[in-house]
Amino acid sequence: MENIVRKLEVKTEKPTRMVLENRKDLQITGITKVISINENNAYVLINGTKLNITGSDMSIEKLDVNEGILNLTGTINEIKYSGKNVKTSFFKRLFK
Repeated sequence: MENIVRKLEVKTEKPTRMVLENRKDLQITGITKVISINENNAYVLINGTKLNITGSDMSIEKLDVNEGILNLTGTINEIKYSGKNVKTSFFKRLFK
């Protein structure tokens, strides 16, 4: 019984893939959550890790969070991982 409970607690991560063509078309799989998207920035979570995409005139061609798919078009300037999404206490953030 204990082995069954352990297997249920293990989270399966979605496979991640990014394809950028000519700095104009970006296709990402493995999206778990969309934090925010506008024409200059996109913030998404990929398996608990924040991904920041910056550019100009970006628009969403396809978004399916259930399948973990995001397709963006526009000029992509930067793709940056910002580390694991770790929650810290209020005082640690205050006195940082």
